[in-house]
Amino acid sequence: LGLQAIDGKTILHTAPHHDDILLGYHAYAIRNLEKNNNHIVYFTNGAHGVSSDYVLKLLEQIQMLDLDIFFQSVYQISYVQCIANFAQYFHSSDSLLMQKARQSIFAKIIMELFGCNDSTQFTMSIDWVKSYCSNNFIDHPEHELIYSLKGRLRQSESDTKWFIVQGHFYNVTHLNSQFYYEPSDQAIEYDVQLFLNYVQKVKPNIVSIAMDPFGVGPATHFTTLQVVFQALQRYGDTSIEILGYRNVWCSFPLAKTSMVALIDQQEMQKMVSIFNHCFATQAQPLFPSPLYEGSFSQLSCHLQEHQLQDLSLLLGDSFHAMHPVGAIYLQKLTLISLGNIVRK
Repeated sequence: LGLQAIDGKTILHTAPHHDDILLGYHAYAIRNLEKNNNHIVYFTNGAHGVSSDYVLKLLEQIQMLDLDIFFQSVYQISYVQCIANFAQYFHSSDSLLMQKARQSIFAKIIMELFGCNDSTQFTMSIDWVKSYCSNNFIDHPEHELIYSLKGRLRQSESDTKWFIVQGHFYNVTHLNSQFYYEPSDQAIEYDVQLFLNYVQKVKPNIVSIAMDPFGVGPATHFTTLQVVFQALQRYGDTSIEILGYRNVWCSFPLAKTSMVALIDQQEMQKMVSIFNHCFATQAQPLFPSPLYEGSFSQLSCHLQEHQLQDLSLLLGDSFHAMHPVGAIYLQKLTLISLGNIVRK
């Protein structure tokens, strides 16, 4: 059982998408924040997971406000302050203010992407985004600015999550991997080198990675796995401990699990609350799970509860004094064993 906390290590948490760590092993990750040097890397831009309907909904909310006053209130504060405001309202359980903070974050992203210096430019940018998202461009690539806007929205969701749990997000990196745009050998080579440079900079002792097999869940999960493996292989430090996790797309069978983290009711509820409030773009996901009709966070809970039941059948009631409500299955790997999985 993964009951012993990690101490004095450099941990590099990686994920294909911005909610994968939350849905995969949130409680275990949070336990190891305080006494370790943590870094978080997200590989994909995330734009594919944001619907135009969601963007239009936010735009309509903003257009109901006095745009001159709203522009000035957002323009004079930083993006970091917008995120900090959201976290403050989350901790006070104020859903209305969280929604207003979400509008401010969205507006700040528009201002930065479109270079808005006054409310007139801001209004024109809103009108352009609304016009573009209201039309169906199935036969054409999405405009670069819209793509960037949707990606920044996804990234801001993980930024709010990390500000809530650690009070900052300066250790969070969004790589915007090239393979997300074009899954070619050239793009993957670029991303391997980009991630290798990051690994050389932070020198991790432990690296986490989503372990969804080929053909299960989004293809970007397995591509991320390949990129991480190739970068670590070139880095050449065989002492690095690799921690594999899975989330809503599939789960480890108990026979392939090498470490288990038991989670209590408060930890599970915190994960659900963060997902529901921070990851608003996924309330109606463009890529829902075929396993469950409902929230990704509820599916994650069901999987963790089921994993605890399997563990109970094996071990009996010996650990029930800790009052767990779920179990996170993790797989400890070496570079060699990870290579065997990637090459299959």
